[in-house]
Amino acid sequence: MIKFIAFYKDVNESKSKKLQRRQNLEVFSYRKCLSYLKETFYKFNPKHKFLIATDQHTELPDLGVDVIRDDLSQLLIMEAITRSNTNYVTQNTGKIVLAGADHLICGPIENFFEEDFDLGFWIFPDYDPSHRISVSMTIVLINKNENNEKKINDFFIEREKICLSLEKKERQWFADQKSLSMLLDQEDVIKQYHNNKEQTIFDFRGLKIKFFPYYGKQFLTDVADNGKVEILDNSVLVDFPGHKSKEYLDEVYNIVNKGDT
Repeated sequence: MIKFIAFYKDVNESKSKKLQRRQNLEVFSYRKCLSYLKETFYKFNPKHKFLIATDQHTELPDLGVDVIRDDLSQLLIMEAITRSNTNYVTQNTGKIVLAGADHLICGPIENFFEEDFDLGFWIFPDYDPSHRISVSMTIVLINKNENNEKKINDFFIEREKICLSLEKKERQWFADQKSLSMLLDQEDVIKQYHNNKEQTIFDFRGLKIKFFPYYGKQFLTDVADNGKVEILDNSVLVDFPGHKSKEYLDEVYNIVNKGDT
């Protein structure tokens, strides 16, 4: 059984400009999308498990699923996501998918784990070490067992330390991605990928790291700013990046739910 962990919490902090724009979207409800996410998940994955990760205060709709609550007080939203990731991964084992709440599922999630790897990430096509955002946090794949347990735990603990060490401006937005990219950069695996994109699995301190091309239509597809979405035979997850794409949540949900791709 694969466990899919969707993170959502209410935001009550001083917001970055990007977070303000996203929170002010009148036509998009993260709570509605969370409900759609759970519904589409079980449409395609009845044998797997959907869970919600949140803080100790956010009130959630009753979706009939397990809710994991962590003490995330005093943390900015990206710090909270990072802490939640660390807590769940270090306390659990097996095949795990970490995600946010602004997605839909359009295929079987076991397809994510067709290859043999320990951690899987979607990587952006351009490499700029100074930018420090090379890897997406849309979804993260974990394949944890007794042989790699300590290495995976150490990976997420170190990533959290990096996240919390960033300047506040960085921690307000993209800190989850920056900390992950900075950690992977310590062993040059991102640079190795961009030097030879035919190779997709790399060694990071004894862990097999799998990179999926973010724009390669490999399991992940995104909604364009005009609402267009291309769901292929191998598509598993639909993402709503940015702000404009989120205006089309209901339309894309109807496409996925009806199977009219």
